[in-house]
Amino acid sequence: IVLVQCPWLTILHPPNIGLAYIAAVLKKTGYKVTVIDLNIELYHQIDSCDKEILQHSDRSLILDLEKDTFNKYSSLMNKSIKNIIDLDPDVVGFSIWETNDLISLYFAKRLKEAKKSLYIIFGGPSCYPLYSSKEYIQDESVNMVIYGEAEKTILKALDSLRTFNKLMPLQGTIVKEDNVICDSDVGDRPENL
Repeated sequence: IVLVQCPWLTILHPPNIGLAYIAAVLKKTGYKVTVIDLNIELYHQIDSCDKEILQHSDRSLILDLEKDTFNKYSSLMNKSIKNIIDLDPDVVGFSIWETNDLISLYFAKRLKEAKKSLYIIFGGPSCYPLYSSKEYIQDESVNMVIYGEAEKTILKALDSLRTFNKLMPLQGTIVKEDNVICDSDVGDRPENL
């Protein structure tokens, strides 16, 4: 399993603890997991003008940078995609934010083209039903969208994949099978923190 944080999040944003939680839960239950933070990896390789943009909290600037990334940094993105493909994962999970969803969809499409049997799961803040989850699941490369707290849901999803050889509808998920979309409503809430 590969968990990916695509660019661009402002560097004022703290590192993504969500992927760390998911990785810990998966490792604890015996899954081999690789976490790739492309947001920080690519930040160190971009030009100083774009680094300046990522030091601001102006979301519109970052959204513009996301759109420009495809042309400006295509070689860096292609190298990152190849690195993920070389890991030969069965499942790739993406942490989705408003400012990285286009790049995440691009990565998902490219990964799926390289390995048709790959399962792509989206989760994160922008996957909540009030935002864009229904749009993401309509993309042909995305197999499941998890919304809400995913630590328990991801294990159930992977169990369904192992047992039934497909991602089954589960509370807190939206899945697609034969172009039929099934939203299973909000999943488990975390215990009293």
